[in-house]
Amino acid sequence: MANTKSPVSLLQEVLVKHGSQVPIYQEKPSDLPQFPFKCTVLVGTITADGYAHTKKEAKQNSAKEVLLKLGVGLSNSNKIHPVHLVVPLNGVNYTGKLHEYASGNRLPYPTYCEKSPQNGWFLVECQFLGMTAMGIGTTKQNAKQEASKKMLEEKLKRRYFS
Repeated sequence: MANTKSPVSLLQEVLVKHGSQVPIYQEKPSDLPQFPFKCTVLVGTITADGYAHTKKEAKQNSAKEVLLKLGVGLSNSNKIHPVHLVVPLNGVNYTGKLHEYASGNRLPYPTYCEKSPQNGWFLVECQFLGMTAMGIGTTKQNAKQEASKKMLEEKLKRRYFS
């Protein structure tokens, strides 16, 4: 059975399923003369452009490009599966930063719990100071880094907005 979901729908589904930010689509003037329409999609720090002869097609093409960058593909069984790293973490060691924060403030270190892989995705839960954050990735390490990053973001939010 062929996949009947559009790239826009699939991207939205993947991001919601993994608790990530929703995509932001922006129509922009095309810089390619053969295509009158351009759409840029932003997902966190990842951007992708789509070009086409219609606005709708350009939006679908931009979603398709960001899915490729996120490492999401479709198998013949219509299941989502990763084909490479999900989200680049910009070379920052968030797990190390979280441990440094704990150590510098004489706090207990965070604990990490690996959850069962789901369709090729690894899930890691980070617990720290009564808070919980979930990370997702194509490797355990990526999932742990994402969980640590989310925990640091949550800690900053609580620190400045409480």
